[in-house]
Amino acid sequence: MVGDTESEESWGEFFSSLKARLRGSNSSLVIPQRIIKALKQHFQGVTGQRCQMHFIRNILDAAPKTLKYEIKSRVRSIFEAPNLDTARLYLQQTLDTYQGKASKAMQVLELGFDDATAVLVYPEMYRFRLRTTNGIERLNAEIRRRYFNMTEYMEWRKR
Repeated sequence: MVGDTESEESWGEFFSSLKARLRGSNSSLVIPQRIIKALKQHFQGVTGQRCQMHFIRNILDAAPKTLKYEIKSRVRSIFEAPNLDTARLYLQQTLDTYQGKASKAMQVLELGFDDATAVLVYPEMYRFRLRTTNGIERLNAEIRRRYFNMTEYMEWRKR
């Protein structure tokens, strides 16, 4: 389905269409963060996995320059935890360590923790591919490439 924008309304139209096509399918994980509001409106109970790479960037943007390397290492250990309980333990240790030194970064981390670690409930073999939006971004780039190549071709044929 082609939409004019990435607005909540256009994603809502897409989900209505998708929901009608899925009929009875039990989808339970979605990655793109921009569409969470529309997603939750049309698929109650679904989990939104925030892209961990983009989330780390958000945290580091709020961190003091001198602590960025340390904080990045701590956040990566949270995301690579074997399970959600261990990730919560690492989160608390990180918050305790950096709350006074990087409070804005810790606020970003704490607020986005649940969305960024939703993938930890899945078997480890799936986590690597589900933790970022790389697969979706690559697919979108390929669609754009093919669509614009086809558009150019059709324009050329009209001449």
